[in-house]
Amino acid sequence: MKKLALAITVLAVALFVVAPAGATTYNVGMTGLGSFMKSPVVYNFNFMFGMTGTWSFTIDDSLWPDPSDPDARFDYIWNTFFAGNYDATPGAQAWRGYFDAQTLPSTPQFTMNVSSPLAGSFGGDITFVVQVRDGYSDGILSDTEKFNDHNINATILLDPTLGTGDFENMCGHGSMSGGDFNFVYPPEDDMLTMFGQIQIEPCPSPVEDSSWGTIKALYR
Repeated sequence: MKKLALAITVLAVALFVVAPAGATTYNVGMTGLGSFMKSPVVYNFNFMFGMTGTWSFTIDDSLWPDPSDPDARFDYIWNTFFAGNYDATPGAQAWRGYFDAQTLPSTPQFTMNVSSPLAGSFGGDITFVVQVRDGYSDGILSDTEKFNDHNINATILLDPTLGTGDFENMCGHGSMSGGDFNFVYPPEDDMLTMFGQIQIEPCPSPVEDSSWGTIKALYR
C-alpha cells in the first residue's frame, strides 16, 4: 500500500511539473510612427493600455527602390504586393497587400520592451495584410484611394529564444489591427494606431530541446 501511495504521489508531482501554466491574454492598444515609404521600414509604438513599454516592427525593404524616388518606390510596392490581389466582390472591392516570408526576402520582425504589468522583452515574427478599398469599384487605383486611410491587420508569433525577464522561455502569439494606415511620402511619417490581443504562456517543452521551427509549428 505504501508503495502504491508513493507511486501515486510521484505521478502527481510529475504531472504537476510538466503541465504548462495557463496562458495569459493581454488586450492592448498602441500608437506610433513609421512609414513603408522610408528605408529602413520601421514603426515605433508606445502602449496606450494593456501593457506599459514600447513596441516596434521592421520590414526587409532591401529590394525596394530608394525613398529618394517615392513614386518609383510606391509603384514597386503596389505592383509587387497589391496589384495582383484584387477582390472584385460587389460591395467589397479592394486590393490586399501581403507582407510575409513568402513575399519578402526575410520574415518581418517585431520587438516589445515591457515594464508593466510584466517586465522584460520579447520578439519574433510578424506578418501583415494591408487592404486598400476600391471606392470607385472600377479596379483602377485613384489618388483619392491611394491616400485614404487603409486597414492593416497583423499577426505575431513569439520566438522564445528572444525572451528576457518575465518573458524568458515564453511562447505565444497575437493579432492586431488598425484603420489608419497610410502611404505617407518622406519626410512625413505615418501615424498608426493599432489594437489587439497578445497571448503568452510557458512553452510546452524546454526551449533548448526544440528548434524555433518546431515551436512555430505548434501554433499553426
